[in-house]
Parts: sequence; C-alpha cells; structure tokens
Amino acid sequence: MRSRFPYMPMLKNALLLALFVFSAIAKVFAQQEPRLGIAIKPIIPSGLFNNEADVIRRGNTQFAINPQVGYSAGVALRQDLPYLLSLETGIYYIRRIYELNITEGENTTSNKFRFVNYEIPVTGLIYIRLGKNTYLNNAFGLSFDFFPNSVYTENEYYQQKAERTYWVLPALTADVGGEYRTEKNGNFYIGASYHRMLINMAKTLILYEKGAVKESVTTPLSGNYFALNFRYYFPTNRTAPIDFN
Repeated sequence: MRSRFPYMPMLKNALLLALFVFSAIAKVFAQQEPRLGIAIKPIIPSGLFNNEADVIRRGNTQFAINPQVGYSAGVALRQDLPYLLSLETGIYYIRRIYELNITEGENTTSNKFRFVNYEIPVTGLIYIRLGKNTYLNNAFGLSFDFFPNSVYTENEYYQQKAERTYWVLPALTADVGGEYRTEKNGNFYIGASYHRMLINMAKTLILYEKGAVKESVTTPLSGNYFALNFRYYFPTNRTAPIDFN
C-alpha cells in the first residue's frame, strides 16, 4: 500500500541534517549544552499580515475563503552562542483552517477545510537583557515548509481542491517576545510570530453547480500567518546566554 506521506523520509532527512548542524555547533561551544523546548502557537487571522478573506465574484455568485483560527505545535532546539546570540531550529506541525462560503442570490453554502504541513525553521536570535532573569528576544530566519498532500472537499453543490504548489517551499519567519529564565524550572517565553511564504503554498479550485447556475474559480492560498507564541524550555546547567565580554 502506498504511503499517505510519500515525502516523510525527506522530512526526516531534513530534520537529521538540522540536528547534525546543531551537534557540530554544540561541540564548538561546549560551555553551553543545547536547550530543548516545546511550543504552541495559536494562528490568528489578520488583514494586517496579508492573511485575510479572499472574495471573488462570478456573475451572481460570490466565493469567499476566510482564514480561521488554527494552530502550530512542536519542539524547538536552541544553541546559545557568544555575545547574547543563539541559533534555533525544530520541527512544527501546522494546521491552517479555512471556511469556504459560496453565495448565490439568497442561498449560501458553507464548509470548512484544513491545510496541514510541517515546518523546519532555522533562525538566529539576539537578546536584549532587561533584568536579572528577563530578556527581550528577537529572531529572524528561514523555514522549510513540507506539504504532504493536497486537500479535497465537496458536497451536493460544489467541489473544492486546495492543490499544493510543491511538496517543500521556503518561507521567512520572524519572532519577537519576552523570556523569563529560571535556574531550576526552565525558561518561559511569550511573544508573537510572523510566517511569510516566499511562494504561495497552494491554489484553490472551486466548481459550483446548482440548477442552471454553473461557476468555477481558481484563487491562490498564500499560507502567510500571524500567531501568538508560547514556549517552555527545559532547564539546563545555565540560565543565561554565553557572553564573552
């Protein structure tokens, strides 16, 4: 039987490569062991971040694709470097949720569909120390986004397919937030994230047919998102980044 996730071996290889790079860095900066963390990011629809409803009209029929609240969850691996710098990677599961509304006259057909992918980001972090245990974190980097499959939904009046652009795509990622560090209980982080696809992640093809009305549209799904960012890093032997000054 053919696997539902034919590109999973490549995803595993990419993660192994990231872990290999981190192992090499950890040997260079042996004073600080890598820090493991977990992250949960609620995805918030926002027009300010190019993540808003896409509305298309064909004759008397209106098609609207509205981003809904989604989420991201995963693990992070951070390696502290000299001079309040760090390098971070990880692997994240992303679930974007969309609502499709088709309005024709006074009749509306609605349904939701989800688009799932995996991310392996590589980001550089710089810290600004605000107090004894508090830091302002700023991060920017590149993400490799893996899309295992396309998405298909239908009912008696429409057929919809969100067709992925490619199985892996690049994106830019940025984070800003505050972190509180403790010696025995780990680090607590709260902030915000922005994920900007360099190429649209998919295109949506919709065919609507009801009575004498037959319309179709094709529109891109950018995949950009804004999210709140909650993280917890497990304790290690140090609570502060290495500072050689």
